Amino acid sequence: MFQIKKLFRESFKVYKDNFFSLAFVQFALFFSSLFFLIFVKNRLADYMTKIQAFEPILQQILNTLDATNPASIAQSTTIIESMNQVTNNAVFFTTIVVPIVLLVFWGLFQALFWSQIKNKLIKEKWFYLLKIAVPSGLVLFFVLKFIALPDNFVEFFNTFDTSMFKILVSAFITLYFLTIYYAVLNNQSFTDAVKRTFSLALKKFYKFIPLYIPLFINTIAIIWLMAVTITQDFVKSFAYLSLTYSIILIIITLNISKYYKILFQKIVDKN
Repeated sequence: MFQIKKLFRESFKVYKDNFFSLAFVQFALFFSSLFFLIFVKNRLADYMTKIQAFEPILQQILNTLDATNPASIAQSTTIIESMNQVTNNAVFFTTIVVPIVLLVFWGLFQALFWSQIKNKLIKEKWFYLLKIAVPSGLVLFFVLKFIALPDNFVEFFNTFDTSMFKILVSAFITLYFLTIYYAVLNNQSFTDAVKRTFSLALKKFYKFIPLYIPLFINTIAIIWLMAVTITQDFVKSFAYLSLTYSIILIIITLNISKYYKILFQKIVDKN
């Protein structure tokens, strides 16, 4: 009991001493991701508008196409190439630009957060950032590409319950290992950090999984708040949140996350 109280006191001291710097990092991650995703939503809507604008033109071309007329074929080819260009730009934006920007946000702010709550001073900041960003990117890409997300959105909605369960399980396992990795990582080599991560995550799963569950629930709440904020125009009929309530809930969940990560770090240090 004394050890538990000591852990809570030590965690609260770190929380209090680094309150503003950690708050800045967490709010920066949340709102940079939020505003970027709002930009992404608007950009995709713009792409959809441009693609839909081709529909009546294509229909007209199909109705008047003369296979024996070179001018007619050239005109249809030009229109199709223009539409393909817009489609390719949309695909490049969603599959390359968006993941890279979100990964940069995630890696940078995770590195800034975890480096501030460790007992040891991080010596090589850029190398530490790389050790967080590269594994995070590879793991998240693998999970999203091959495990969590379905091949198409039709399949996702046809098997919504199963798909959501698969996404939540994948997210839980992925973030569980990544959180322990972030807590373990300091100035050691990447391979040593990975070995220690698997050692704690697997050999002491009976201790760390129950500890991680509240943090995961809080993380899902943060993601839900972000999703509701971004899609408020579509979900306000059944998930409306006023600006005041949204701000209050964001502050509460981010502060819970901040304190619990500090506590989690302390528990990892003890093991």
